[in-house]
Amino acid sequence: MKKNILYFSAIVMLSLVMTACQDPEYVLPTADRQGITSITALFTKGQYAEVEAAKLVVTDPEQTDFVIPIPWYYPEDSDNPTTEDDLKTMRVKVELDNNCTIDPAITILDLNQTHTFTFTNPQGEKRPITIRGERTRSDKCAVLAFTVNGDLSCIIDEENKTISIPTAEDLTDATFECTLSPHATISPEPGTPMDMNEGATVTVTADNGTSKATYTLLKLVPSKVDNGMRAGSGVLKFEADLARMAGVTSAESIHPTLAAMGRYVVVNLGDGSTPFYIDKNTGSRVGDITLGSAVPTGCVSSDEAGHLLIANFSDGSTFSIWRSDGVDQTPVKLLDYENALNLTLGDYIQVVGDLDNEAYILATTGGLYAQHFVRWHVTGGVVGQPEVVSINGVVQWNYRDNNTKVAQRTINPADGYFMGQYADGNDPFYFINGTNNTVVGSLGPVADGLSWGKKNAYCDSRVFNGNSYTVLFSMGYWPNWGLPGILYLLDTSNTSFFNGAAINAASGLVATFGMTDYETIPYAGDSRCGDVVLMTTKDGYYLDLYYVSNTHLSVGCIEFDCIDK
Repeated sequence: MKKNILYFSAIVMLSLVMTACQDPEYVLPTADRQGITSITALFTKGQYAEVEAAKLVVTDPEQTDFVIPIPWYYPEDSDNPTTEDDLKTMRVKVELDNNCTIDPAITILDLNQTHTFTFTNPQGEKRPITIRGERTRSDKCAVLAFTVNGDLSCIIDEENKTISIPTAEDLTDATFECTLSPHATISPEPGTPMDMNEGATVTVTADNGTSKATYTLLKLVPSKVDNGMRAGSGVLKFEADLARMAGVTSAESIHPTLAAMGRYVVVNLGDGSTPFYIDKNTGSRVGDITLGSAVPTGCVSSDEAGHLLIANFSDGSTFSIWRSDGVDQTPVKLLDYENALNLTLGDYIQVVGDLDNEAYILATTGGLYAQHFVRWHVTGGVVGQPEVVSINGVVQWNYRDNNTKVAQRTINPADGYFMGQYADGNDPFYFINGTNNTVVGSLGPVADGLSWGKKNAYCDSRVFNGNSYTVLFSMGYWPNWGLPGILYLLDTSNTSFFNGAAINAASGLVATFGMTDYETIPYAGDSRCGDVVLMTTKDGYYLDLYYVSNTHLSVGCIEFDCIDK
């Protein structure tokens, strides 16, 4: 009955959206002015057909000659200058102020050429305008990551153009490696020995050859704020189109999950294909992991030391987890579990701690009567016996579309854990007592009347600079119908605010982010799923929030820090 209600609601909303799309001939006013607001060029063929290539924002209403800056490379971090050919057949869209017109109608243009049109304002006054394109090299010249002597990660202050090297060791003949803005170069070149003890600088030159930025290297251990993260420190490191990155043609056929391994993010589609990894600073796909005999039909996850876990999907068969210590390392079998629960395993696992020392592995079950997870305690690097935990006080969740991910708050199970779910529009997010496994508090959905098309099901927890943080991904089933995905980051050092308040009104809420909707292939209509991962960097200065979804088809990273600036 629930699906019928959802489908009826979706049809009603689609009808409203289609009605709203029947706009009058003239757009609504965008400003107190009369002219062209923006001109957008879109690709018309190939992998990126109908994707925006460039947008020219117009600030002068009297402007008559328009040059659209088409990027030299697309995607920006690729090495193939495909836009040279694409420039010949660009779809051009012009946004006008109220009651303005352009004649003739603009459709597909060869932007190598200059095209003349007639612009008419609301008073009937006419003037000629021209539109053309020009391939433009990037002016970006930032250092995105900087490592000294192989494994010493540095702290980049982009605002002040400094790079802090957190060590007291002698750096007379030190070398560095770095990640830069796409196609930028750095001087001196990476690997060149240099004295970094005092006053050294590096200069980054953008692909256009003119934009430059000079960074000063400081041998300095930055101070941290007293506890938790620095207020307002969230920065989007990257966000990318998952479908195009992975060549996905059916959103419903994938079940994406994530793992974090140092500078890399591992993405598993859950369809049996080999997981791939991307650079966390740029979002560029780097390559496929070494898979060996591991079976990636379930999920991936990672512990707090950056070890990768790969799980198969078990529907009564043996549930297995493999471990890998690097994207180029062959995974080894970590555990086998004879799944006799009459429930599925493998959709989601969460790990707290370090698998080389002490850790807990939590595998959330799925199925018609699922309200359980299986937990293994790792001590001294040895995996203990499985423990099946039944959660008291939650509505049973169902397989895949209504699944969930259980996240333990800290290395101590007594500190409790979190989980959320779709529950006919109620969509609670629970805090569960770790001693008796009973719900002791919850947060509710946003009171906007749209919770019927969202679910608060995917979460993760980490301790960062003394505070416990938990992220909740509230998935939107139909992002293009006004149901976007929202990421909520909560300070869960104290959980007293789990008192029935709406998630967006919780006193522990510290940050909210909306996910970009990449509508490149049809949305998942039934098996809708996503993942979130929190990871503290090895140096303890950054907390990275990774996210992925098969309804938004986006994968990205938001980075927080605890640097006292």
